[in-house]
Amino acid sequence: QKFACAGKVGAGGSSDERIARAVMNALEPSRNAQGACNAGFSRPESLLVIVIITDEDDVADGCDGNGICDTYGSGGTSTDWYNTVVAHRGGYAQNIVVLSLIGRPLNNACGATPASRLLGFTNKFDERDFIGDVCAPNYDQILVDSLHDLDTACPTSDTNL
Repeated sequence: QKFACAGKVGAGGSSDERIARAVMNALEPSRNAQGACNAGFSRPESLLVIVIITDEDDVADGCDGNGICDTYGSGGTSTDWYNTVVAHRGGYAQNIVVLSLIGRPLNNACGATPASRLLGFTNKFDERDFIGDVCAPNYDQILVDSLHDLDTACPTSDTNL
């Protein structure tokens, strides 16, 4: 019930989605240094669980018809995002779990945009990725399904750090 309350924030606002940028910024070492805004958030010895809930994809970079290009969204590709997140965690992808509740099929029940870029990012985490439909009536099953892997993903020795 608490998750349903926190996770149900609605839709609206800017269409310049920067989901991956928010994740990368939260893990940026300068933001996690002592005295910085995220001090203590990203601890190398801890399991990192990334939860993405969105009805839109991360916006891709784009160019107009006149050859003028701008960076929208998070910039880069899903591979770039993956590499940055893993690097910020000391290179240990096995200590990261990603749970993405995103738009899946076209013509879905809630009008969510299929999130192919976020799907690509999430899928890079192999056995530690969970993908659910943001349009589902509830998220109970995906949360239950992810609990086992969250338990087994916790680092158990220094070899995982």
